[in-house]
Amino acid sequence: MKDEMNRLVIPEGTRQIQDFKYSEHREIISADFPQSLEKIGAHAFYNCRSLSEIRFATSGTDIGNGAFKNCSRLKQISIEKNTDDLKLLKAILVDINQETEVELLYPDGYAKVVFPYYIDNYEENTPARIVMHISEGAGTMYRECIYSGDLDFKAYDALFSKEINLDIYDSAVAIAVNRLKYPYRLLPEAGERYRDYLCSNVKKIADKYLAENRIKELSELLKLQVADKETLEEITETARESGHKEGLCVLIDYYSENFADEDKKKYIF
Repeated sequence: MKDEMNRLVIPEGTRQIQDFKYSEHREIISADFPQSLEKIGAHAFYNCRSLSEIRFATSGTDIGNGAFKNCSRLKQISIEKNTDDLKLLKAILVDINQETEVELLYPDGYAKVVFPYYIDNYEENTPARIVMHISEGAGTMYRECIYSGDLDFKAYDALFSKEINLDIYDSAVAIAVNRLKYPYRLLPEAGERYRDYLCSNVKKIADKYLAENRIKELSELLKLQVADKETLEEITETARESGHKEGLCVLIDYYSENFADEDKKKYIF
């Protein structure tokens, strides 16, 4: 396969991708699907282990069984929601259990949501002679918020208290940041829960971003205005002590834009 096939673009006019068409093509890293596409066949992208991003120009494409099975790096999905159908998203997320970020482009707005990981475990109950299915992580519950027609945002947001208890720290942060940044169909009370969580943990989150050099994410976090002046000063001091110049610039700029006038007032008599 030629190098350009690393980024697969299915041409407009294509109506169907056959079963197993691209299975085992581990060089494919992204795939774009046209509005004309009606079906992706069973196991069409099976074991495409480098595939990390897929984009759909329509939400009406039918997804065959196991179409994206074993695509362990697939973590970004974009769908233009232009039909009354969203079964394709649930079908894809059934195939992958890793944390996945999903963009939904509606005619009246835009949403970006995170579906946490899950792991299926099985434990034998010897006295009862049965095998019990146990799901680890909140990912299964979040996936159940997708119905045939759409994502139930109210049900999705209501799961957050369970998410922060069941899942890893980064997942909860990503869910909260994306819902506040792109508040499509976000009810006020759900928004407050997300904001309260970020306000309570902003120092820890910012310190982690600085340590991992995630400056863009630090900037996006600050734009949500979840850090008060005192906490921002503490974060800035951490950046200064660690010698993180880029992070320090972002923090100082944010401080100047939001708290400089407050400092000036102290010296007006």
